[in-house]
Amino acid sequence: MKRKKSHVSRITLLAAVALVIASAGAVQTSLAYFTTYATAKGSHELALGTQTTLQEEIKDMEKHIRIENTGGIDCYVRVKVFAGSTVGLSFAADGWRQETDGYWYYNDIVAPGASSSTMVVSIKGPEDEDMETFNVVVVQECTPVLYDEDGNPYADWAMSLDAAGKEAS
Repeated sequence: MKRKKSHVSRITLLAAVALVIASAGAVQTSLAYFTTYATAKGSHELALGTQTTLQEEIKDMEKHIRIENTGGIDCYVRVKVFAGSTVGLSFAADGWRQETDGYWYYNDIVAPGASSSTMVVSIKGPEDEDMETFNVVVVQECTPVLYDEDGNPYADWAMSLDAAGKEAS
């Protein structure tokens, strides 16, 4: 009788092991469903606007102005220079053009990390006054490069971003 019990125990044990082995394959598949993940490689940074930095250097009675694109997308830049009514300003600006709105527009697209060419503003005060202190104010603006349906780049100086970072015209 002991032999019969041990024989039955062995058969039961072997059946249990076979059942565990057979179900292990099915369990792996179902566990794989719950534990499988996919990784994505690469990224694309989105920039909601352009960012530029004004670089000014003063030598004698000249202000040397450059605009550096510190953002992540191509942009167009423009500057406007203001001074008091008794201060005369003259410009030497290769690569820049003055428009009727008083702004000086840089002719080329400024790529991220690049700078515009240097605009030199010569400052001349009145002959009869002592010019110890005066202000020459430079205002610079930038706008992202846009493309028309033919792929030609253009600037939209009226475009702005709202507080949520969406385009608003």
